[in-house]
Amino acid sequence: LNVVNPDIVCLNEHVLKNKQKMIIDNYRSFNKNRQNLAMGVVSISVLNSDAKYAVKSSEGKDKSEYIITRHEQFTIPINVLAIYGEQEGRTLQDDSEKMWNEILSELIKIENRHESVLIIGDMNKHIGNDHLGVKNNHAKITKGGQYIRDLLAKKEYILVNNMDMVEGGPFTRFDPEFPNDDTKKSCLDLAIVSKSLVPYVKSLIIDYKGAYTAARYLKTKTVKPDHYPLILTFENIPIRKLKSNRRTVPTRLVDASTI
Repeated sequence: LNVVNPDIVCLNEHVLKNKQKMIIDNYRSFNKNRQNLAMGVVSISVLNSDAKYAVKSSEGKDKSEYIITRHEQFTIPINVLAIYGEQEGRTLQDDSEKMWNEILSELIKIENRHESVLIIGDMNKHIGNDHLGVKNNHAKITKGGQYIRDLLAKKEYILVNNMDMVEGGPFTRFDPEFPNDDTKKSCLDLAIVSKSLVPYVKSLIIDYKGAYTAARYLKTKTVKPDHYPLILTFENIPIRKLKSNRRTVPTRLVDASTI
C-alpha cells in the first residue's frame, strides 16, 4: 500500500468473522463478515483524508457477499460496489439468481439517484472472450457469467478489463500447482464502471508479476494468494468544491484477494 498509495482498497476473502473489524493504518474500513464461518467476505477501506465523504450505504443479505460505499466528494457521487461472488459449482442456481437479482436491485437504486458506480471484485464467474467478455480470455461462459454479460449488453456499464489501457491480464487467477500454465488460468476478477465514468479511467494494472501482491510470511516460506491484484486508476473526475484541501488526481483503487 505504501508503494501504490491507493485512495480505496477492496479486499476479498479477508477471513474476518462475526464482529471483527478490518484495520489498515491511515484508512477507515467497512466490511461484511461471515458469521461463524471461515473464508469469504469483502471489505472496502477508504483513505482517512477521504473518509468523511464516504458512507457504507448497503451490504448483501444473508449469503450475498457484497458491500457498497457512497463517495460524495465527487460532483456526481460515485458508489463502489465490491463483490465476492459465490462459487457457482457449490451454489444452487436459484440461489445464484437470487443473489444476482439483489445486486441488480442495488444498481437500480443508484441509477434512480443519477449517480455513478464502480463494480469490482472476485466475481467467480466465467464470462467468455467475445465483445461481452475479455479479449484473449478462455471461451467458457457459465450461467453466472451470463448474468454479467446481460448487464454489459445494455451498454450502460463498461467492462474495464476489456479496455485498451489494461496492463497485464487477461487472466486474474492461476492454479497454484501450475502457476505458469495459461490453460489453467482464469479471468474472475472484474472491474465494471458506469458509462459516465469511462472518460476518467486512466489505467488498469493486473499485477501478474506480483510486484504489489499481498503475502503471508511464514517461518519457512512466503505465501501469496492465487489471484492477481487489480490496480485501477481514474484521472480528473470532477470534484465538488470542498472546504478542506485534498488531492484530486489520480484516484487510485486496489482490489485484491487476501489469503
